[in-house]
Amino acid sequence: MTVSMYYIRTLKDLVNVLERRAIDGRDREEFSAALVECVKLPKTERVETCASSQNDQEIPRHVLDMIADKIGRKWWDMARYLDVSEETIQEIEEKYRSSLKQQAYQALLTFCNQPSNGGKESRLLNALKEARRVDLKTKVERELSKKNGQKKNYRL
Repeated sequence: MTVSMYYIRTLKDLVNVLERRAIDGRDREEFSAALVECVKLPKTERVETCASSQNDQEIPRHVLDMIADKIGRKWWDMARYLDVSEETIQEIEEKYRSSLKQQAYQALLTFCNQPSNGGKESRLLNALKEARRVDLKTKVERELSKKNGQKKNYRL
């Protein structure tokens, strides 16, 4: 049995996944087991922040979630500007074919797991700008400035 991973953030997403799996809730035990399986994430996906070194400023998970939720098809462009390889992008596309959100999130996780000398925040903001998602870049800047407790002026 092949189990697909879906990006579940809302009750509606969960219901859609359960419907796809033809689970209607009549059998409580089967429903409970399916519910647990649907919301379980692999260990590698359980990140609270994105930072590669102690000097690197952390990007909170809720910011990654927001980007994945709103970026749409532009995730390909963003991933390329984050130096995610074409091969990895194709693997993500194939593995998470049914969900753009999950594809975007996996690309962000790949970026988070890349070794770096710092500057992940500015690289992410630049990638959003280059992917022509300045609106999303502005929202991310706002969220990051809340996290940092001060207004940070990002000029890219």
